[in-house]
Amino acid sequence: MSDLTSKLSLNEFLRIFIPGVYISMLFDIIIVQGINNLPNIILSESYPTIIFIIFSLVSGIFFSSLDLPKRLWFFKNNIPVNIIYKDTELESEGLNITNAYFKFYDSEVSPEFKYKTEKDSGFYHLCMNLAIISFLYLLLSVFIYGFWEPKTIFLIGSFIFTLLSSLTIFSPKVKINFHRQSEMFKRSSFFKI
Repeated sequence: MSDLTSKLSLNEFLRIFIPGVYISMLFDIIIVQGINNLPNIILSESYPTIIFIIFSLVSGIFFSSLDLPKRLWFFKNNIPVNIIYKDTELESEGLNITNAYFKFYDSEVSPEFKYKTEKDSGFYHLCMNLAIISFLYLLLSVFIYGFWEPKTIFLIGSFIFTLLSSLTIFSPKVKINFHRQSEMFKRSSFFKI
């Protein structure tokens, strides 16, 4: 189990740090390099790197805490508990089904399947976070520079690529894992109507 925990910890770190680095890099490309009259601040050579790392971590933690990919309708509709509600039409018994599902997940789902689900879901979250960040910077770039500027065109490509990546991970992997878990739960002794 400690092996699973250490892999998930690395996964969580990457889900925080990579969007943070992406935010920092796009901030530099779109905002800092686009402004010609920046004050000349004399810093030690190591300070920009330290500032970049700190800004990356803080912005990554902030953006990760918003958990926007999980709030998207197509993700919410495919979470195992929501699939079970939809399939069985059990709205009033929601709390009991939710608790029963998580007891089932904790005790009956194999560590390998949990890891596969968490890994695929983590990659989806990472790519969707990058797509959302690309989209927000794309809007900002269109507002500042216009539509046909190279920076804006780069962001259009980046947005399309990250969005397609996240949807490519979601449909064949995350969605199928969630549906498989909901079916396993319905066949288990934890599921009682």
